[in-house]
Amino acid sequence: MPLPIIARAVAGIAASGARLGARAMGSKMAMKLRVDASKALRKFDKIEEIPDDVLQEGFDVFYEETPVKSGNARRNTKFNKRKKRIHADYPYAQRLDDGWSKQSPKGMSEPAQKAMGKYADQVAMKINRE
Repeated sequence: MPLPIIARAVAGIAASGARLGARAMGSKMAMKLRVDASKALRKFDKIEEIPDDVLQEGFDVFYEETPVKSGNARRNTKFNKRKKRIHADYPYAQRLDDGWSKQSPKGMSEPAQKAMGKYADQVAMKINRE
């Protein structure tokens, strides 16, 4: 999981709402920090949606990478949103994921994991730019 980019996005969110003011008073300086939390809270709401979107992206890639001969493998590949998992319900799922099929020599899990990481990075960077 691309935690460094997500961590940078969170740091950017915190910085985006902060305003720093300084005022000279003789030889002393008074500083006041004011945070506009509304902008940061909107970004955090978007961040909460990332896991569901990332899992959906992973399922989409997993499904597309599932080899098709009779259609049984794709027909029995499901995404359980409540349990947040992809379920390949057929006896030869592990063999296909190990690269047994020429249609999908890298299996399904590896491409799905890469796509999920890439998608999470893109979403985090987009949220950070807002």
